[in-house]
Amino acid sequence: GKRTAIPNAILIPGPNGGGKTYIAKRFMKDTGRLGIVLKKIRNMWYGETEKTWELIEDIIEAIGMVNILVDEGDTELGGRGRDVHEVDKRLFGKILKMIEDKKNKGRICWLIITARPDKLEPDLKRSGRAGRHYPVFAPETDAERKEFMQKAVLKRFGLALKDFGEKEKQELFELTHNYYPADFEQLTEQLEELKESSDEPEHKILPQDVLEEAKHLRPADPILQRKLQIYVALLECTDERLIPEQYKEIARNREELFKEIIKLKYLIGETS
Repeated sequence: GKRTAIPNAILIPGPNGGGKTYIAKRFMKDTGRLGIVLKKIRNMWYGETEKTWELIEDIIEAIGMVNILVDEGDTELGGRGRDVHEVDKRLFGKILKMIEDKKNKGRICWLIITARPDKLEPDLKRSGRAGRHYPVFAPETDAERKEFMQKAVLKRFGLALKDFGEKEKQELFELTHNYYPADFEQLTEQLEELKESSDEPEHKILPQDVLEEAKHLRPADPILQRKLQIYVALLECTDERLIPEQYKEIARNREELFKEIIKLKYLIGETS
């Protein structure tokens, strides 16, 4: 109920598959406020987008005490660039006005998720609007990955790491070394499918089943894109306490970090 502690908007950058949407939805639930997911607000007919937005705005402001989640914010919110359609420009302006409207302070909190915060307009990211940039990074250290494996995968099937022999355990860690949360979720889905497709009514997943599925799962791993997403999240972060230890050194040297981002954009074919 302490409305003054609620920001107008929070930007949540971070690499794809790292759990941004999951954490944002958990936050929305934990606040006890109504959560609204905003998407597909554009209409193909002339003038309908503005009408739709005015209706949405009226409803949200009438309800009050809500969190608004915008996933893929760099494409959903529009902008003001040279190549942006006039409808998107007007919509973007209306959204900015709503975010910073003093009557909405403490009543409406926007959660804007994106893997590419560098593509968002600076107008949106400044203080008074989405001035808090809280990145979400995937578990990347061995200890973090082991903990995630235990809680997010094995626990669902009544297993624990201690059920694996030392050789099996080592093999499992090697197979999942580059996994992100979305990849662990994919592994879990495949194990669930294996369990459901068994002729046994109470088929139990065994350690060798986990290893076998992990051997066959080959997650898409766009290394350069993921590295770029991590680096732009580091550059955008407004609270150094949220930067993982392994990134603190490069995050401190913002000029060097910016150079690395330019280099990565060039390597993946982004010229602008």
